[in-house]
Amino acid sequence: MALRDDRVPGLPGRVKTPGLCLWGRTALALSLVLAGAGCSLRSMAVNTIADLFSDPQLAARGQWRRHVHDVIGEHSYCAPAYALSATPGGVTGPAPTLGRDNEAVFRGLLGLTREEYAVYEAGGAFS
Repeated sequence: MALRDDRVPGLPGRVKTPGLCLWGRTALALSLVLAGAGCSLRSMAVNTIADLFSDPQLAARGQWRRHVHDVIGEHSYCAPAYALSATPGGVTGPAPTLGRDNEAVFRGLLGLTREEYAVYEAGGAFS
């Protein structure tokens, strides 16, 4: 079926055309985008997460980074959308669990001694 139906004026009429609706539900996304472009209908394919994970371009640029999380196990993390040569960024590890860095913060940054930290920890201050 052709996308343009001159018997139905404008986009609202086209959307209500039964043949067009059926075609839209069964056609490949790229077919819809190209057909729409041919009759001035702006459209874009919407990707699912599965589409993104299997996209060869995203795989080639290392978009998905795998890390092991303490609670949920192995998990994919989305890298930044851009890759800078001089200052590369990225996902360096899994998301932290609650309290994972307590000792580093309380002893390293706030200056508690090992003994002070142990007393607070035993007293439940960090849980």
